[in-house]
Amino acid sequence: MVTAVLGRCPVLVERDEELRALSALAARVAGGGTARAVVVTGAAGTGKSRLAREFLASLPDGWATATVRLSPTLVLLPTPPPRRPLAMVVEDAHHLDPGQLDTLPDQLDGLGAVLLVLTCRLGHQPGRDATLRVVARLVRTEGIQELRLGPLSPAGVERMAAAMGRYPPADLYARTGGNPFWAEELLRATDRVPWTVVEAVTAQLEALPEA
Repeated sequence: MVTAVLGRCPVLVERDEELRALSALAARVAGGGTARAVVVTGAAGTGKSRLAREFLASLPDGWATATVRLSPTLVLLPTPPPRRPLAMVVEDAHHLDPGQLDTLPDQLDGLGAVLLVLTCRLGHQPGRDATLRVVARLVRTEGIQELRLGPLSPAGVERMAAAMGRYPPADLYARTGGNPFWAEELLRATDRVPWTVVEAVTAQLEALPEA
């Protein structure tokens, strides 16, 4: 027996305000020729990467785009490509070296029309607390702002289900807390607990300290 798995939700749910904020910031960067940065924060699964992709796709003609995904072994900001205006997404900025992240405001000077979008996962980061402390300072710095993503509302989860052509279980919101990733995974599969959810939870548990 073959189990059918649905594709991803085709629409971005309850992120219109954040998308408008990014678009407005891009217009200011293009018009003023000055680099700015925005840090998109939220718990795992709140749709930071999805929002960044949708934003890049929404930019008008003439914009150059770039996406870089950081990791525990890639902790430095790359040099932005030369074309301007440029929107550059740096995924998983919680892996950044705290020292380099601390100098980000200075690095923005002289870049020209660049909008730097950093996605940063909130929550316990073993051994990376220094990075999050720097991020907390950055979002209070002129020229750098924060976009915080929270869970979807019950209506948002229902809208996601409708867009995917599924009838949501009565307990879907209670089980997922409105987290877009968990809700989408449960809607995509027929299993009550899909293997993708099991693996995601296991990865989060393995990252916790022994205590």
